[in-house]
Amino acid sequence: TVSDLAGIALSTSPADQTAPAVTFNGSAYGVVWADARNADTTGLDIYGGEVSETGVLLSKNATLLSTGAVAEQHPTVAANGANYLVVWEDSRNATANGTDLYGARVSTNGVPLDLNAIPISTAPGDQLLPSATANGSSPSGADYLVVWEDYRNAAATGVDIYGARVSTAGSVLDATGISISTGSANQFAPAVAGTGSGYLVVWQDARTAVDTGWNIYGARLNSSGTVLDTSGIPICTALRDQFAPAVASGTTNYLVVWADARNQGTTDQDIYGSRVTFGGTVLNPDGLAISRAAGD
Repeated sequence: TVSDLAGIALSTSPADQTAPAVTFNGSAYGVVWADARNADTTGLDIYGGEVSETGVLLSKNATLLSTGAVAEQHPTVAANGANYLVVWEDSRNATANGTDLYGARVSTNGVPLDLNAIPISTAPGDQLLPSATANGSSPSGADYLVVWEDYRNAAATGVDIYGARVSTAGSVLDATGISISTGSANQFAPAVAGTGSGYLVVWQDARTAVDTGWNIYGARLNSSGTVLDTSGIPICTALRDQFAPAVASGTTNYLVVWADARNQGTTDQDIYGSRVTFGGTVLNPDGLAISRAAGD
């Protein structure tokens, strides 16, 4: 049941606010977005705010989390019980190095803790579309994992999936990045969820695109950042394209969902999903039809 039929106004500032992301810290929701209110001077910036469980905006004015001479966009946010971690695409070094990923911790009362931003990945080529989660939640905090599309080897192996852990103190624990999937075909649009003992990263994968179209693959990482499924887990390899995955963790399984074109021409693009155990077993290899309404 939708409790707020008129919507909760998080930001009505001039110009566009786009690309929102949300997480829950145990007592409130943290929301971040890309904001164009200062586009003429600093390009897109990253702003955020908090909403109570009862739907009350906890601060009247959004918090400015990142501003610079060039654009910051496509934010993601995770909570670890102590703080939030916000990560975004950052163009400050774009001419020399491509788009990088920067981040900042924010306290649970909305105060930015890293005013100069944390360089999450400044590898050669572009790092795009970050997704972040925390490895559990506790009053003292837990490590985060950030994953992204990585173009450092694009000319040789295509677009890869990389990641890095960030400590609750804001230290990047994997300075050169964790190579999660670096096959000979492109891998795009990663998403990640954590369990308290590890993570599941999922993405759309082109390794069999000629035969079956884009598929959904995944890989587990333990809390030390070791990739447990180095060849990837085939989560869905149905005919035609599966793309744009998302993932969340439950008490015993993950749920992975995606857009699916297997019924193109009848119900068109649908939403399918599958449960994946914490041990890496795909429980619904043919996919669960979540929505097959007419149209996309």
